[in-house]
Amino acid sequence: MRMAHPVAGRAVLYAALFLGLAGPARAQEVDAETTAAARAVFDQGMAAVDAGEHARAADLFARSIALRDSPVTRTNLALALIEIGQLVSASEHLRVAIRNSRPDSRVRILAQRFFDELRPRLGGLRVAVTGETEATVVHLDGAPMAEALIGVEQPVDPGTHTVTLLRHGQVLTEQRVEVGAGRTVGVTLVARAMTAAERAALVSEADAEDRREGGGGVEGEAWFWVLVAALAAGAAAGIVAAVLLSDPPPPQYTLGDSGTAHATLRDAAPPHAPLFEVRF
Repeated sequence: MRMAHPVAGRAVLYAALFLGLAGPARAQEVDAETTAAARAVFDQGMAAVDAGEHARAADLFARSIALRDSPVTRTNLALALIEIGQLVSASEHLRVAIRNSRPDSRVRILAQRFFDELRPRLGGLRVAVTGETEATVVHLDGAPMAEALIGVEQPVDPGTHTVTLLRHGQVLTEQRVEVGAGRTVGVTLVARAMTAAERAALVSEADAEDRREGGGGVEGEAWFWVLVAALAAGAAAGIVAAVLLSDPPPPQYTLGDSGTAHATLRDAAPPHAPLFEVRF
């Protein structure tokens, strides 16, 4: 197993992937077919290193790790990332390689040495936001920055970075900064006051989110009105059935002034219909 290094040349390591790696690779209990595939992809990564194709090598080493993780592959991935200027990512892979290697292994010794050489080269960036910060987000090089990182130093690769402040997807301000190796740069973004339209949109968004989280009242649900309609229809049908099935009132006979009986039917007062009440 070979290991490339941009400064110290190449170290040749022969035990790691072929004889079974200590640490997470062994804990994964990867089958033989997957191990063979990881080795094949690793070899392609080394061929890319020999050809000076470091971006391709980094991609292949990452694929090999996805199949079977190992400190050797992670260290080679870190070295390829260093070649293409991704120092922060490289430092994290070296940390993992150091943590998952045996204390006395040659892999760990080399990974630690590479990490110690790399650490002073990392840049730092501190972004502060002032003004009316409501509903604003910060993007670093086009990617959202976690709110927890606002106002504190974070490691970045040396070079040019773009810091953007947005509100509702609209750019409020943007700055390009140059971060040198081993140096920390501070950036302050000022958020202007919100317009009346932006405030109205903010209130509308907050109301919509409250409704989504709280679910709103049942009167806003379609099933509620279907149930009401069904109950109302059932109540009406019950009343009609009660009227049709009830016996008609018996005829009432009265005596006229002459004392003779008249077969005159007097309508009796209808019985009280039952009260059907639905409560919600």
